[in-house]
Amino acid sequence: MDHLDHASYQQFWGGKAGIDATRKLPEEGYTRDGGWPEMVAPDPETATVTRRWKEYGL
Repeated sequence: MDHLDHASYQQFWGGKAGIDATRKLPEEGYTRDGGWPEMVAPDPETATVTRRWKEYGL
């Protein structure tokens, strides 16, 4: 454990989590049928709001 984990209640007691969000290749053992999911895109209403931020004064 990390001695500098100040969120812990006791010395040398704590934890961490890591998330690997990188695209995996077939050579790395990724074998899901259909491949990697497509990138998401905002719906038209959300895109409109994004374009109009200055108009809304935000």
